[in-house]
Amino acid sequence: METNFSAVLTGDFVNSRQMSQSQIADAFEQLENTANEINENKAWIVFERYRGDGWQLFIDQANLSIDLAIAITCALKALPHPAKTRISIGFGSASFVSKSIFDASGTAFTNSGDALENMAKDQLLAIDHTLGDVARAAINLLDFQMQHWTKAQSQAVYYKVTRRLIGITDQEIADKLNITRQAVQARLSSVGFRHLTSAVHHLEGAIIESWKNA
Repeated sequence: METNFSAVLTGDFVNSRQMSQSQIADAFEQLENTANEINENKAWIVFERYRGDGWQLFIDQANLSIDLAIAITCALKALPHPAKTRISIGFGSASFVSKSIFDASGTAFTNSGDALENMAKDQLLAIDHTLGDVARAAINLLDFQMQHWTKAQSQAVYYKVTRRLIGITDQEIADKLNITRQAVQARLSSVGFRHLTSAVHHLEGAIIESWKNA
């Protein structure tokens, strides 16, 4: 299979040497579960684990890649032993010999790997050069904000992001978290979720434009 425009997320856990094997296993399981949640939007997603703490994820619907990165960050924060991962998003072509990333190639993979290599020491989220400097600046701001979200805030954002396209109400999130609807709304308001949604929407627009021009 070949795609002319898709997205690849490449990452590795932060301070993995300080994590136990069970904590690393839990983090990888959380990553895979998050991919499956996003997959309810009917995207084709392939997940692979690399080395001891590295991973890579392909998604054919590139416009969902920002949502996926946010969801992964939130899911890891919600673990009993919260984990952090660096995430770099690369856009471009992808070619698969089989259903495994190990046999895949293309500019999306190259761009994602390059973006990871060029990340600053304090950076946890980055995108490649494809969308331009404005989009990269927006991602840098999003990265800074997400690093300061609490576990409670991350839980609420996780459900909003993973179920955004298929829909979920604040009351349904409240039922899942065993809190009140007002508490959910307070958590979302405290992270500026309305403004976050607007920013992600515009980033998705930039991705779709690049997709059309690919």
